[in-house]
Amino acid sequence: MAPDAAITYIQRAKENHISESCFRAAFNIFLPLPTEKKIPILLELLSARIPTERNDGDPEFVTRIPGPDLYYPAVEALINLGEVAEPAVLDYIASDPYGDRVGWENAVFVHLMHQTQFFNIVHAITTLKVKRAELKDTAKISRISEAIKYIDDKYCQNSLGAACRAAAESP
Repeated sequence: MAPDAAITYIQRAKENHISESCFRAAFNIFLPLPTEKKIPILLELLSARIPTERNDGDPEFVTRIPGPDLYYPAVEALINLGEVAEPAVLDYIASDPYGDRVGWENAVFVHLMHQTQFFNIVHAITTLKVKRAELKDTAKISRISEAIKYIDDKYCQNSLGAACRAAAESP
């Protein structure tokens, strides 16, 4: 299967009742591609969810905190690429090219995971602020600000709360 056909196949997985194994086989077509070709495809597929009947209570999920990387293989692949994917991920967050909320939230999660193996939320917010300061386009600035607020609302709780909120609220 050609990469373009695999993209379409994956994007239509839910409506066509594609099995999990077929979905994964189509997704694996992209993994051997060179990084510069793979990253745009992975960004396009950020909202492509593995079709599965499993849920968070199933034994496979008990050993870890369920995150988007568990259900969205493009999230996992971008996290595994590491810092090489980060500029494209930040551009995706700023431009939201597909107008897709799930994909956008998944891109924010990838950004968080790229900051450190310890999920350094304060550093992730600081990085977004640096990116925002570099931008001229008000729509992109607004989306980066929205990402900072999203991180604050979703991830700045518990013991991280004070430092995280301070980072999110500072200029």
